[in-house]
Amino acid sequence: MKRFLGLFLLMLCSLSAMADKFSVSGTVMDGGAQDEPLAGAVVTLLNPTDSAQVTGVLAGADGKFQLPVSKAGSYLLRVSFLGYVPRIQAITLNKKSPTFAAGEITLEPDAKALKETEVTAKLAQVEMKADTFIYNADAYRLPEGATLDALIKKLPGAKLNDDGTISINGKTVSKIMANGKDYFEGDNKMALKSFNVKAVKNIKAYDKKSDYSRITGIDDGEEETVLDLTVKPGMMDAWDLNIDLGYGTEDRYKLWGTASKFTEHSNLTLTASRNNVNDGGWGRWGGGGGITTSDMYGVNFGWENGRQRYTAKYFEIGGNVRYSHTKNESETKSNSEMFLSETTSSFKNAYNNSVSKSGNLNAGLRMEWMPDSFTTLTFRPMYSHSESHNRGNSTNLTFNDDPYKFTTNPMGLFEHYDIAENKMILDSIGVNSNVRETMSDSYSNQGSADFQVNRRLGKAGRNITMNVGGRYSKSDATSWSRNEVKYYQDETHPADFTNQYNLSPSKSYNYQARFSYTEPLTSHLNLQASYQLQHRFSDNNRSMYSIDSLLTKFEGYYTAEQLYLGYLPGLDSLNYCYNRENSQYATYKELNHDAQLLFRYNNKWESGSELNFNAGLSFQPQTTHMDYTKNTLDTTVVRHTFNWAPRVRLRYKISNTSTLDVRYNARMNQPSMTNLLEVVDSSDPLNISTGNAGLRSSWNNNMNLFYNGYNTEKQRGWSLNANYGNTKNSISTATVYNTKTGGSYSRPMNINGNWNAGGMTMFNTAMGPKKAWNFTTMVHARYNHNVGYLNANSDADLTAFMVGNRVNLDRLFATVDLQQAITRTTNLNHDVRINYRNDLGVNGDWSLEVGVNGDWSLQHSRSKVRSTANMDNWNFNYGGNVVFSTPFNLSFSSDIEQQSRRGYSDKTMNTNELVWNARLSQNLKNWLRGQDLTVMVEWNDILNRKSNISRAISSTMRSDTWSNAINSYLMVHVIYRLNLRGNRDQRQGMFGPGGGMRGGFPGGGPGHGGGGGGGMRGMMH
Repeated sequence: MKRFLGLFLLMLCSLSAMADKFSVSGTVMDGGAQDEPLAGAVVTLLNPTDSAQVTGVLAGADGKFQLPVSKAGSYLLRVSFLGYVPRIQAITLNKKSPTFAAGEITLEPDAKALKETEVTAKLAQVEMKADTFIYNADAYRLPEGATLDALIKKLPGAKLNDDGTISINGKTVSKIMANGKDYFEGDNKMALKSFNVKAVKNIKAYDKKSDYSRITGIDDGEEETVLDLTVKPGMMDAWDLNIDLGYGTEDRYKLWGTASKFTEHSNLTLTASRNNVNDGGWGRWGGGGGITTSDMYGVNFGWENGRQRYTAKYFEIGGNVRYSHTKNESETKSNSEMFLSETTSSFKNAYNNSVSKSGNLNAGLRMEWMPDSFTTLTFRPMYSHSESHNRGNSTNLTFNDDPYKFTTNPMGLFEHYDIAENKMILDSIGVNSNVRETMSDSYSNQGSADFQVNRRLGKAGRNITMNVGGRYSKSDATSWSRNEVKYYQDETHPADFTNQYNLSPSKSYNYQARFSYTEPLTSHLNLQASYQLQHRFSDNNRSMYSIDSLLTKFEGYYTAEQLYLGYLPGLDSLNYCYNRENSQYATYKELNHDAQLLFRYNNKWESGSELNFNAGLSFQPQTTHMDYTKNTLDTTVVRHTFNWAPRVRLRYKISNTSTLDVRYNARMNQPSMTNLLEVVDSSDPLNISTGNAGLRSSWNNNMNLFYNGYNTEKQRGWSLNANYGNTKNSISTATVYNTKTGGSYSRPMNINGNWNAGGMTMFNTAMGPKKAWNFTTMVHARYNHNVGYLNANSDADLTAFMVGNRVNLDRLFATVDLQQAITRTTNLNHDVRINYRNDLGVNGDWSLEVGVNGDWSLQHSRSKVRSTANMDNWNFNYGGNVVFSTPFNLSFSSDIEQQSRRGYSDKTMNTNELVWNARLSQNLKNWLRGQDLTVMVEWNDILNRKSNISRAISSTMRSDTWSNAINSYLMVHVIYRLNLRGNRDQRQGMFGPGGGMRGGFPGGGPGHGGGGGGGMRGMMH
């Protein structure tokens, strides 16, 4: 190991020794945009005597450049870009001053050059600069009244899931930003809902560095993928007000309003919305998952004092306060199969009905201050309060054979048990029925604060950083459950009745301190060492009361009907109901150490390419004290563990439009303390579990490769994302199943063989001489190799493990021969989109975009245990869309899509759904003296064909689920927009003819025709 480390350091030092001793660095900024770097600017060093070029380089995607110089001397630094006024500055390099930091160099647009330039190409839908994807908003036409999520759905490589998760080229987006600043941090739904889509110039997708990496320049591996919204320059320094009031059939409504102001050094946004169309900030036409009523209110602000960032006296403050409330009324029907052995399965059909309400209040603040040019202070406090109230009821039927062999409506067997045929079927294949009612209320308060101070020391690249922080949370949960279970195959045990009341208060806190030091070993090699000490404490209490015990303790005084859901007897009687066996109390005290050592190599070449290589190790000793009380067990357990985690990253910037990024990381994980305790949880008679003292730690390996490229002239881009992961000694749940009662006995156990691999490719290109056509294709592929335990035992087998009326789980799992279930699942998805966008008429005042799209997905599963469990699930979607605007401020948009499903066990789920939506809008500003008022009619799911179906697959089971959804409705909107003190041409042009969004330069109109060849950045013809 020492020999390897020595060779590694010698190699890196040799590479750095070859580097030039003199250099010039800086950042080129676009004077025609708001705080935006000018990627691709030409930076040259000239001889002052004859202006001959000595060397040169192109600025990167972030506008930064570093120009190596071979020898000392006096030079002219020239920075230029087509369509901008060049800047020239005299500099001198010598042994005393081998480097020159030019700081920010702002280039102003050349008005004459811009006026004389004829732009004939359409604005590129997407550009790629290094590892940043830039989506030009004006290249996408959207229907009137569309919100920002509708734009994101159109972006090449983007995916917006039903749960609100956004992914870009396979990477999950964790944060929304605006003009490079945090925007409603922690709540992407509110961020998208509050932003006026027509004020967006472009959307940048990139991996944002942590505060530590950004300030020190040293990669700590804590990146997060973000979407950064750039406000159109003409919309700056103005109040932008947007109001949308809609009401429709089925009592559907949608109320939304936002007011925002962005300036060069500040921003303020206020937003409020309420709707019952399942539009929590995401759904364009509503969706499944129940009927949801949402309320969202928030304010976001930011301010900086106008000084240049990373210079003395710079100060920035920002934050947000937001509140949301949802009410969901959900109805689901499901059927599932649990694989027990090579020949047997357990089948279940279920119906669930629930109403849930939740409210969340969140507040966050962020401050950054540089008292001098070497010191940076950041402070981030946060607070949140949440509460939820849930009510639900369900009916579950378990069978020992596939019920669809005997009936098309398995739930009807129970609902109409009095019919002789139903009784005969249920008595022969039925295992149990469970009618369950639940009710719960919970409250939680959390607070946190992080403070970081960074000090740059004398030598460039030498940093010292200290971070201290802490978190505190307190919660209280109360729940009731009432179950009536009937057994059809066990004559000695025909029924169970339980009525439980649970109190679960908890609190926790932790605080940590982190110290890190960075030392530049050479001009290209840095060594970073850090140490973190963390103390964690948690206190969890669960008190269970078995209200059903009143039936036996006071025999004849109570009946099951009297013990309704939520019933609580007097205090004395309640104490009789205390369930000592399933009540527990636990406190945890953890002391965690984390020592990290990281080497970072960086080099740039005159060609503009750049190499970053990081390699590091993290060592994590941990000591945990647990005090645990349950039933007769009262113990203190002390555990000492030692985890370690390596990570390696190679990032190669091939050019300004192409990047290769390869990552590897691994981590050791310990089983939870409660999983190691062999105590029985019998609170649910159908699901009894215990721990396992013999669990071993697991090891996770993860590799990821990302590559992207872009051809500016052809407006053609492509990307590849591939990943692989495996887990050694992963924790799986071993289950012994009782075929007579349908009850299960489970225990966590280690297992090997779980791994997965996947990838995604995206290709996007403009077509035609004027780039009016656009083609996008995305292919996703994933393979999962799932391994789990399963076992089936008859009731006769289990009698040997009975102690009194309970099963001895230690003896059971020590005796049974557990089988391994292996399921191999392949998921494939292919998405294709083609669209045509153009402006028509003599003056280009008619706007048209037409598109077709299609995608298919396959879920191919093969079980090693049972060939009958093999299945193929297909989904096909294909359709088209149109957005048409007229010079009379009238616009029309429509989309239609055929959605087909195949391969579901329940034949009623194999559906063909033709979903058709349409919008017609009329802007009335010509009749209202310029007031921007629009009346819009939208009709969603015109044919009333939409439903919501999903499938889940694992190594031990499969499940098909249907849920209620928002379907067809007609809604009338009144939309009002007001922009105060903004650029007049921008305000008028941003809406285009008919109020719709236009491609090209803001303003549209005669002669512009959707204009914009991608700004002045290499998109001109």
